[in-house]
Amino acid sequence: MNFRDLGGVSGKLGHVARGRVFRTAQLSKVDESSAEHLARTLRIARYIDFRADFEIMRDGEPRPLLARGVHWVRNPFDLSDEIFSSLNRPAASDWQELYLRGLRRFRPEIAQAIRHIASADAPLVFGCWAGKDRTGMVAALLLSLLGVEDEVVAEDFAKTTELLAAFKGSFDILWKFEPQAAEEIFRCYSVASPGTMLGFLTAARAEFGSIQAALALDQSTVDTLRSRYLVDRDEADHSGA
Repeated sequence: MNFRDLGGVSGKLGHVARGRVFRTAQLSKVDESSAEHLARTLRIARYIDFRADFEIMRDGEPRPLLARGVHWVRNPFDLSDEIFSSLNRPAASDWQELYLRGLRRFRPEIAQAIRHIASADAPLVFGCWAGKDRTGMVAALLLSLLGVEDEVVAEDFAKTTELLAAFKGSFDILWKFEPQAAEEIFRCYSVASPGTMLGFLTAARAEFGSIQAALALDQSTVDTLRSRYLVDRDEADHSGA
């Protein structure tokens, strides 16, 4: 669910290489064939998992990946808070505000995720439960650090809307007490509005000065990240990035 390569886009610093970093929804329920594809064909060696303990208890460990030697890195953080939990039908602006509050609350956890990504010496994947919010934030911050323009970052975020559409049944807990409102509620939770991510990145820079400052990342980490995931035009053309 909601799996894709973050590579293939260009920014002011270079091209993000394909086949090195992927984003996803939770991978505990992948079948044996999918696990084989991830580990053997895509050569994914590390799975950075943002799910909290209660989510792991509910959905289980990613055993098919573990059986194939994929290193499971727990990096949990849970965005939900009292303000968001009080909303019955969150709008795009509510998601944007949740992301900004989440950045304030979980700067160390998000920075640690970026460090894990920077330190990888093989392809990796990162994700949360649906691959939309926590994953969307980390993907956006990562691409921004790699010099990708906000509009392109927002386009990647927006792909989630279509990629979640086929998995509506997985969200049925949201409308357990309002089955007649299933379509409306699913739309409120599954739509990834480009404006939400654009607003979040703009607000983060306004508050912290830069994405690097927001995460308190040292320059060596940022340099390593760029060395690992950016390629020049000739290399991108050769690799298909």
